[in-house]
Amino acid sequence: MKFITLKLAVALLLLMTSCDSDALTKGEAKSIMKECQEKLDKDLFKTNQYRYGIIEIPDTNSEEYSSLLNRHKELEKLGLVTISKPQRDRREFGNSKGDIIEVNLTPKGKEFLVGRVDDMFGHKKAQFKSCEYEIKNIVEIQEIPERNEAMVKVNYGRIKETPFFEEANEKNNPKEFVETISYRKTTDGWKLCD
Repeated sequence: MKFITLKLAVALLLLMTSCDSDALTKGEAKSIMKECQEKLDKDLFKTNQYRYGIIEIPDTNSEEYSSLLNRHKELEKLGLVTISKPQRDRREFGNSKGDIIEVNLTPKGKEFLVGRVDDMFGHKKAQFKSCEYEIKNIVEIQEIPERNEAMVKVNYGRIKETPFFEEANEKNNPKEFVETISYRKTTDGWKLCD
């Protein structure tokens, strides 16, 4: 009787471990994510938006102009932009509303450029990399067997800050944040990217 009970216990244990062997573990989820980042050559980063090109200055005494110019002067000291001296706006004959300055990116500044948009007024707005993140840990994994899917909560931590980083903007650039990512189960195992 003991022999049959022992065989039954061993068989049950083998069955349980074989059924659970394809479960997604935290270590496996983290390594799959890192493989995808390397494969796609993508870093995880946040951006800040800045205006450059020709910038109109309706009133050189305004506080808005002072803060804009101070921020651009900080970037100029770092060798990321060049700023022209304020000049009278003569683009529209007889309709001069104030002064203009021209802010141009240096080759060093272009290294942080992620994307650029021209708005309907011809103003250049650019997205600059402000900080980078790395995977700190996998918080939890919720498998959904009927859909061959797993929802994985990943905790990221800020590691690198660029000159375009704004410490005051903690909402957009938190020290840590959690994101839920969907993994899919295939015949070749768990996947995040192809």
